[in-house]
Amino acid sequence: PVYGRADMSYAVAIPPAALKAAENRSKCVMTSGGAIYRDRHLEEWPQHDFRLFVGDLSQHVTDKDLTEALRGWKGFNMARVVTDRRSRTCRGFGFASFATEADGVALIRHQRRGKGLVHVAGRPITVKKGKWERKVLRPEMMPEVARLREEKMMALHRGELPPDKAPIRNRAYKKALKVTGVNKR
Repeated sequence: PVYGRADMSYAVAIPPAALKAAENRSKCVMTSGGAIYRDRHLEEWPQHDFRLFVGDLSQHVTDKDLTEALRGWKGFNMARVVTDRRSRTCRGFGFASFATEADGVALIRHQRRGKGLVHVAGRPITVKKGKWERKVLRPEMMPEVARLREEKMMALHRGELPPDKAPIRNRAYKKALKVTGVNKR
């Protein structure tokens, strides 16, 4: 070793919990409506789970109610209800996590059969495969146009591109440039 004694090891042991937290953070960078943001609520969800959308919930349903209704299903991990920020009441839907795809699909098929439906707060629930992964930002899955726009923005930040050649992000900015006559191309 360059530093210290030859019989000493300088390897740092990283706790498994810290590794798991770092791995979960990477799936929390999302994109929606052209904006890129970090969704901290996704950090508490299990890694590599099968997520289901749960709809038709009453506005009085809580996380506890949804968890109690789904606790008996094989492979169930956790459930969360999406709440309104102001009133703190349920917005009518939530998400449930299952260990494997087979466990989640079993609940979907059970609900579609129509007999012995799962009820939450006296109402039958609607269950579909969650589409949250579509919003996870991954460069390899970005459309070609978005990838090119991102490359232009990086070139602009590095100073390789003049400001008048920057990609225009919204209509209001584009209209302002057109009205003022600044951006004549």
